[in-house]
Parts: sequence; structure tokens; C-alpha cells
Amino acid sequence: MTARVARAAIRSSAARAAVAVLGVVLLLGGCSSDRTDGPAVPLDRAKQLTDQEFEALAAAFSPGIEWTGVHYAALPDTTGFCGTQGCEKTGRAELTAKRWARGRIAPGRQQERLDAVSALWAGRGYQVTRESRLLDVRTEERHLTVLIGTDGCVEVGVSLFDVADPTAPDGSGQVFGQGPDDRGRTDCASADDPYWSH
Repeated sequence: MTARVARAAIRSSAARAAVAVLGVVLLLGGCSSDRTDGPAVPLDRAKQLTDQEFEALAAAFSPGIEWTGVHYAALPDTTGFCGTQGCEKTGRAELTAKRWARGRIAPGRQQERLDAVSALWAGRGYQVTRESRLLDVRTEERHLTVLIGTDGCVEVGVSLFDVADPTAPDGSGQVFGQGPDDRGRTDCASADDPYWSH
């Protein structure tokens, strides 16, 4: 083997090693957020956006129906592998907000409401996925859901991505003061709305 061939073989081996190292780096960074370009959405703006989504959706129920308060939670964004090598918060989080209708929706009225919500979201430019009694919208900025359970209870969810992390260093902490949790669904199951439950 000539010196030139040997050098070429070494360079080729080095290139393969560099690609392998790059692959490992990308793999290790796989748990980090891919939404790190630009500033995070401030919390007050995030609350405004969730309120707007809930208000728009409530307008699709005519006559109006009473809703529970909003239950908020935040899932901090992290880098690294939590639980093995440790991980660090990025300063960003996914903000989730849920609320429930206070009255059951009768079986004969459910598809009509899902049609109305689907039309509302499609009119706003969202691509709506529908599966039985579930409506789902996913964009790079948000995730919206409406689910009418078998008991007739309506659960509405709004998740916003890339929000300024409101949690404590250990990931705990309240967001905007908590509304009801899953008890909102329990309350609905025994509630009767004069219009929607019949």
C-alpha cells in the first residue's frame, strides 16, 4: 500500500468516525426541544391564546352551555436523558389547559356539535382529524382536542408549545392558579342541561 493510499484510507476512516460521533450527538440530543428558535411565548400571551380558543369553541354551542373553570398544567422542556445522565430545563414548556361542559350532551345532539366545532376549526385554517367522538388539531404551535365521552361529557383541551417555563427548578408549580381537575368530568356525568341533555 502506498503512502497516498494509506492516507486516503485514514481520511476515510476518520470521516466515518466523525459521522458516527455526529450520529451519537444527535441521538443524545434527541430529547431536547426542536422549538428553540426565537423567544418563548410569554405566559400572559399564552393565557390569552388559550382563552381565545376556549371562547371560540364555546360559541359553537348555541344555545350556550355552562363550562367549568380551566385546569392548567405545564410540562417543562428538557435536554439530555432524564433519569440516566440527568437533564436540564430549557426555559420552555408545553402549557396544557382543560375544561369540561357542566352538562351532558344527549346522543342525538353529539354529532351536530362535533360538526359545528369541526367547521369552526376548518374555517380558521386548521386541519381537523375526526375519529368517532374525538376532534383533533395539531400544528407546530398548538394541539386542540374536543372529546365527547360515552357518558356525554365534553372535554376540551388546548396545548401550546414553546411557552416560557413557569415551573420551579424541580418541575413543580402552579400555573395561573388551578381550576378543577378531572373532577370536572365527574361533575358533568351527573349534571343535566335543559337543552343539550335531551
